[in-house]
Amino acid sequence: MKLLLTLLLTFPIVSQAQIDLSWLKPYTGTIGKAKFTMLLHKAGDQYNAAVYYNSTEQPYFIDGASSTLKVNLTGSAQVYNNNETWTITLSKNGLSGVWKCNEKTLPINAQLSNPELNVQYVYTQGNKLLTQGIGVPEATYYQSGIYYPQNAELNKILYPNIANLTAGQYMLQQKNAYFDNYIKINKDVLPTDYKDNIYMYSHDSKNSTMLTYLSPNIISYTHTYYEYTGGAHGNGGSVHTVIQKASSSILTLADVVVDSSQLTPYLIQYFRKHYGVKANETLTDAGLFENTITANSNFILTNKAIIFTYNAYDISPYAMGQINIAIPLSAIKNILTPKIKNILQPQLN
Repeated sequence: MKLLLTLLLTFPIVSQAQIDLSWLKPYTGTIGKAKFTMLLHKAGDQYNAAVYYNSTEQPYFIDGASSTLKVNLTGSAQVYNNNETWTITLSKNGLSGVWKCNEKTLPINAQLSNPELNVQYVYTQGNKLLTQGIGVPEATYYQSGIYYPQNAELNKILYPNIANLTAGQYMLQQKNAYFDNYIKINKDVLPTDYKDNIYMYSHDSKNSTMLTYLSPNIISYTHTYYEYTGGAHGNGGSVHTVIQKASSSILTLADVVVDSSQLTPYLIQYFRKHYGVKANETLTDAGLFENTITANSNFILTNKAIIFTYNAYDISPYAMGQINIAIPLSAIKNILTPKIKNILQPQLN
């Protein structure tokens, strides 16, 4: 599940006036005969989506940006199949287009589903120069996220320090604090210090919380982050949160499986499958630090799968990027807890 799929969205001119600065829209439809779901997020000229086939419910992510009617988004469901192309046109109540992979071409058709989510998608962005002038370092900031105007419990889970603020007010507060700190820690920097290496004194922060999966019983969110504070490269990753809708409470791995150590053989099996690792190759041959994989607490849960995410340096070098391993729940029914079986009924059957 490496993020390498190419997606093209073309907005018709007739619908331009209907598109707000930010929104979250869920779509369900078909690629050929295969049913899929897309949770599409728009924040200014940034577009992000969680997409999954309904038969497997294993979300992957696509993203991109555009200030015109044409939007390019990239991502991929599988590391060994990274040449999918979606060309989609949005209308008021749905989307349509063409899906291509290698020599295969299929039609795409989908409609808006569950339009009354009672949720907002808000964002803020900006930049701050270290000093006045041209060719000086700067800090850039971007944050977007889900906000529930009528559900304070979910807002506190998504934003633990939000207090009595709205998400928009909270994000503005965070942005201003970020810029203030940038100026403070670089207050003694002189033009001679950054004359030949502006990037060493430039900072960048990106944070986004998306709706990854939604069903009558559970919700999965994904928070992605990236920070650059000078140096060879920045660092980023994804953190998932799974919530039981009935209680608005976070589900932990202990709520899902009776013994997390029993997940190791499944993690190895599906890592090999997703990343094309042959039976005669060890996991270290494939690039991992060790020849085993231990379950962590960073997972997406759907009614049909559990997807574990390992960020850079968790189990592999930075160059390998993020590792995502999806395990069908049908493969681990024997180690699921009675609690999660009850929550997922009847979908688990």
